[in-house]
Amino acid sequence: MICWVVERALAARNVSRAIVATDDERILEAVRSYGYEAVITRVDHRSGTDRIAEVASSLADVDIVVNVQGDEPLISPLTIDYAIEALIGDEDAGIATTWEPIESVAGVVNPDVVKVVVDDNEHMRVLLHRLLQRIGIESTEYGDGNSALTAISELKPQLVLTDLVMKPMDGLALVHARC
Repeated sequence: MICWVVERALAARNVSRAIVATDDERILEAVRSYGYEAVITRVDHRSGTDRIAEVASSLADVDIVVNVQGDEPLISPLTIDYAIEALIGDEDAGIATTWEPIESVAGVVNPDVVKVVVDDNEHMRVLLHRLLQRIGIESTEYGDGNSALTAISELKPQLVLTDLVMKPMDGLALVHARC
């Protein structure tokens, strides 16, 4: 699976190099056996992001590092390009987070897929949240686009239900800010 992720990352037009950061010799050897680059890291990292930070700190002449987790074999190369283009387009940005639409019912009901409800009308927001809960889908809710945008960068949801008419940032602006 990890090699599929590497292939998807390298298919992004803005990616010139993909490095697998791992603390597991078996993964290191498997990745290298397919001709891809892999680096062994310390074993005390709490997350894959920490592991990537270790490797990124040793890279010279690198402007942008994209964190693609090893369990994302279906990530679209366009999604990776969106993150890179967002960083290229805003020199003040230190991080960019993207999300992809859920394309199947299985994705909607999967508890591992993060969902966000954004609506300035509290009644509608709570109603949507409760409807999702009733069918066993957990979600997080936000009352405005600015709060949601901040949370989205941390939560990395794959489903965002948003009101198109909100102030100060409407749903359409939220989608544009994400890209």
